[in-house]
Amino acid sequence: MSLPKLCSLQNADNKKYRCNHATKLASDYKPPQCLFELLPYGNETYAIKNVDNGEFYQNHIRSLASSVKGDGQLWTIVPEAEGTFTIQNVENGEYMTSHAGQLHKGKPGANEHWVIEAREEAKPDLKASFYGFLKNQSNNEYRCNHASQLKDKPVVPNCLTKFIPYDDGTVAIQNQDNYEFFQSSILTMADRVTSDAQKWRLIEVDSEEGNTFYVKNVQNEEYMTSKASQLHAGKPGKDEVWVIEPFDCAQTSSWMSSNAALIGNKPLSEICLPASHDSGTYKRTYHTQYGTQAVTKTQIFDIQMQLMQGARKLDLRPALWNGDFYTAHYTDISKDSGLAATFKVGFQGAAGVALSEALEQVAAFIENNQGELVILKFSHFIDWAKRDDRKDNGLSAEQSRLFISMVRDVLGAHLITGDATNLSSLTVNELLTKGNVIALMPNGFEGIDSMAGIWAIDQLPGEGGYSNTNVLENMVANQEKKLTSHSHDNKSFMMNISWQLTLDTTNCISGATLGTPTILSYAQKANAALSPTLSEWLVHGVINGTYYPNTLQTDICFEAQTQAVALSLAVTRQVERLLHERQETLPA
Repeated sequence: MSLPKLCSLQNADNKKYRCNHATKLASDYKPPQCLFELLPYGNETYAIKNVDNGEFYQNHIRSLASSVKGDGQLWTIVPEAEGTFTIQNVENGEYMTSHAGQLHKGKPGANEHWVIEAREEAKPDLKASFYGFLKNQSNNEYRCNHASQLKDKPVVPNCLTKFIPYDDGTVAIQNQDNYEFFQSSILTMADRVTSDAQKWRLIEVDSEEGNTFYVKNVQNEEYMTSKASQLHAGKPGKDEVWVIEPFDCAQTSSWMSSNAALIGNKPLSEICLPASHDSGTYKRTYHTQYGTQAVTKTQIFDIQMQLMQGARKLDLRPALWNGDFYTAHYTDISKDSGLAATFKVGFQGAAGVALSEALEQVAAFIENNQGELVILKFSHFIDWAKRDDRKDNGLSAEQSRLFISMVRDVLGAHLITGDATNLSSLTVNELLTKGNVIALMPNGFEGIDSMAGIWAIDQLPGEGGYSNTNVLENMVANQEKKLTSHSHDNKSFMMNISWQLTLDTTNCISGATLGTPTILSYAQKANAALSPTLSEWLVHGVINGTYYPNTLQTDICFEAQTQAVALSLAVTRQVERLLHERQETLPA
């Protein structure tokens, strides 16, 4: 029997509800306190996560756990008579009962039966999301990544805001630097939306400036005002008027469909695409001691905005953590590594965004841009709970199937299906007739089935790799060498340029302990050199009809910095021209 992901747990005997307090039951259902997420581990086994506090029920039933560390935080949920269930701890074999602070040992009775009811909360409409800057009309200052501060200029990403509509007519307001939400307790920000406290109503105000609103909190009905650390109760006035200045990405959001005449009838192997490196670590959900932002954050925009900035290949590295799949960025520190003297031997890093959320953003982007093609490359799979067991830290067959199921459930008809042996030989138009998303898994991954939209990485053959240096000149030389070592003549493949600088041992130690240097600081240096370098390669024939890139992969996928869309089009035009000239010289 399939169980709902979001649900309430009501004892069938006393009719009370499990809640965010381990030793209490609630008389009435009230979200988010009584709302739970069931995270499947296979074979009727689940982690039970409270949505309000993000903690897990465990065998020590009088307290909640902050993470899933083993069988103590897992439960077997088995259907019983009359639509009820028993909930049995995997480690000690005992059952949840009608007394919140106790578990029952032995055969379960009426007190141990639970009603699991699906709960549908108001859902975000990512397709209708929009990005902009929230400026107070009275003082011309902007909301930013600090709840109690305003900025005098709309700095990206510090002041960039995502407005996420809900189907109840409200919006969540998320800062795009720390990825936290403004809420009724205005001095602090929330890491997720759990209640009306993180929802707002945008009430339109007549103004010559246009796009002006009162911003009213749903829970306390107070208004954002010109003082960042205060909300205004009562009738709103001029200090409560806010202007939403749009963050325009129209040209890069739909660059493929806008250039369909150029790229539509070309195979993937004859066009160039911007690509994102470690796409999911624009935020940190969890991190190890030394997995600081300085050494793990590679992007400044969320997945939806990276696509709106023009990226068409995403690098997603899944980690199973606390019963759910997240993106991850990590380093395995061996005993002979230069990092071992400072850091503990083992894995250091961070979990980023939930993969389901990342894929929902991909789906939302595609629904708004149906003429665009997106490649998702999944790699570096890891079960985070077993990360230091280097011989067995991958996913089990069951976990792999759960992952594939999630990808298919979220992306559905957007997935490109078929039986091609080499996707790079298909034209953009041919691919778009089958869907919008190519999902690539490691060779041999459990559940690969191209007819169901899940492809092996070898079905989109590629060359190239990262340079493993923090010296710009060395990286440029290495990428040029890789580029000019792989001819496209009579071969259909994707040549990948990896335009990243990599922190060395000294950088990693300093970044993890002192906060500097950062991956992002090196990315800015690399990105500044991308357009001048590739423009020179185009002029001097380094990029030609034989040697040319098919993807330009960067950190900080921000077109204003990288010019990756403009460069991709320039490369594609040059390759088209040179191949046409070559064709004309062939004997009739």
